[in-house]
Amino acid sequence: MFERQIFRALLIAIVLLGGAPGLRGASGIKVVKLIVTNPQSVARADVPFVVSVEAIQKIAPDFDGKSFIVTTSGTASLAEDAAAIKFRPVSAQADDLNGDGKADEIAFTMNLASR
Repeated sequence: MFERQIFRALLIAIVLLGGAPGLRGASGIKVVKLIVTNPQSVARADVPFVVSVEAIQKIAPDFDGKSFIVTTSGTASLAEDAAAIKFRPVSAQADDLNGDGKADEIAFTMNLASR
C-alpha cells in the first residue's frame, strides 16, 4: 500500500461516466475534483495516488469503478480549474483487491512540480 501524503497544489478530476443527481456537469458527466500539493522543494516523477471507491461513493453514491476517466488541468485551485480549457488524461486503473469482481480503489501516477 502507498503511504498517504499531501503534494503540490494540482487539481485532479475523476470524471465519472454514469449518473448521480447534482454532480452532473452541463454535458451530463459527473466530476469529482481532488487537490493535491507537493510539500517538497523538488519535483517528483511518477508519484502514486490511490483513491478508494468507498471515498468516491461518499460523493457519488452510484460510482462503481467501471466507467471513469482521470484528468488533470494543471491548475492549482478550483477557480483556476473553472476557467481552464485544457484537461489532460492520466493513465489510471481500477483495482479489485479482494477478488469479488468489484473495484475497490482507483490508482494512478502523476508528475508533481516543486513548490
